[in-house]
Amino acid sequence: MQGPFIIDDIAYSKEELIAFSEQMLETDKLESWKSDLYQFIIDFFDEEVSLTQRTSGTTGDPKVLDLNRDSMIRSARMTLKYFGLQAGNTALLCLPVQYIAGKMMLIRALTGGLNLVTVEPSGRPLENLSREIDFSAMVPLQLIETIASSHPIDTIKKLLVGGGEVNENLLRIIQKMSQTEVYETFGMSETYTHFAIRRINGNTVDVNFNVLGGVIIDTDERACLTVDMPGVTNGKVITNDLVKIHSKTSFEWLGRIDNVIKSAGIKIIPEILEKRIRNVIEPAHIFIGLSDPKLGQKLVLVVEGEDVKLPRDRWMSSMSEIMDKHELPKEVVVISEFPRNKAMKIDRIELLKLLNKKSSPASLKDLVNTPFKKAMFIVQILSYFLIVGSPFIGGGIGKILELKTATTAGVIFGVFLAGEILFYGSLAFLGKEIVLLLRNKMKRWFKKRKSKPKL
Repeated sequence: MQGPFIIDDIAYSKEELIAFSEQMLETDKLESWKSDLYQFIIDFFDEEVSLTQRTSGTTGDPKVLDLNRDSMIRSARMTLKYFGLQAGNTALLCLPVQYIAGKMMLIRALTGGLNLVTVEPSGRPLENLSREIDFSAMVPLQLIETIASSHPIDTIKKLLVGGGEVNENLLRIIQKMSQTEVYETFGMSETYTHFAIRRINGNTVDVNFNVLGGVIIDTDERACLTVDMPGVTNGKVITNDLVKIHSKTSFEWLGRIDNVIKSAGIKIIPEILEKRIRNVIEPAHIFIGLSDPKLGQKLVLVVEGEDVKLPRDRWMSSMSEIMDKHELPKEVVVISEFPRNKAMKIDRIELLKLLNKKSSPASLKDLVNTPFKKAMFIVQILSYFLIVGSPFIGGGIGKILELKTATTAGVIFGVFLAGEILFYGSLAFLGKEIVLLLRNKMKRWFKKRKSKPKL
């Protein structure tokens, strides 16, 4: 790459761009996003500097990845070719360069001779921008905020959306956009951002993701996607994404293997169910697996909103028409607001922690919150009467029927045994919750005692 390199309408040679970046870094009170941008430009052209990127955890635990300059350039060329971008086209950088998406937008501009328009990475990147843009990338939150604030999104000809969930509500809005071609991306740090694209608006909406030229896809023994990008990736990248491959160049994303719910011996991919009920349940929702003594995990539908206003019965009725019996949730839980990560994706791990915390019964009403649990609680109470009252119950039966002493003793034992069976049978379903209820009661009692002023 020898240039010219165009940044904010000004063309630079390699030496000039490095000198300009160094000069900008010496500016007093330089905004942090500009400081990150100019420092990365300097580092990229300095072969002695190691480039690193912290991954998001798509392929496993988050880690620090060593970036290869040649791989970044090859990946950039693949994108430039796929979208037919030419030297002089404008590219908007509105993502922070601390992340791989921001870095790669810069490298695409440097590699393809694009005019890189830079703005502060914010929720509303078009707020002070009125010019036409040929190519840009945003996270879903930026697009949502831009649309909500009526900023001119149609000034962008081709827009990539990635790094977060494109939910059903956003998708409906995107599909009404006629001036901008919008593409959902699929990628990760290890593949230097996207390696697959799908058009999500216009007359040619893609159901599946289509890979860039030269990308080789396959699945492993878990049915998870593997990706090989010769000249870009360091061999085959193994992901935790469950997919269905339709051809050598296209695949359907099903969900994450770490989200799979195992209920009564059946594996359920929650993302498939979530996609299926998009037109049934409008508020944000997900399926999650909660621990269950009988099923292993029970399928629970969690919906974001105000509990009193949501039509649970209608939802269950509608879902029963389009889902198999084992796919129907055992419970519908309403939460006022989902925990979300930095990419605004619903944080399933935090949600699971929150639901497990909420599942600890605080009162008897919480303990018997379903008809089945009410029945088990009644059986539990009945068992106490049979166990404690077995001498009186058995003795009374013996007296009424004028049984011999030995036979009466047998009746007493039978009543006691029936009580034991009912006790342990109901305890199998309520045992843990009874313990949690007693623990919570004791905690509150000790807390109350501790808070009482000493005289």
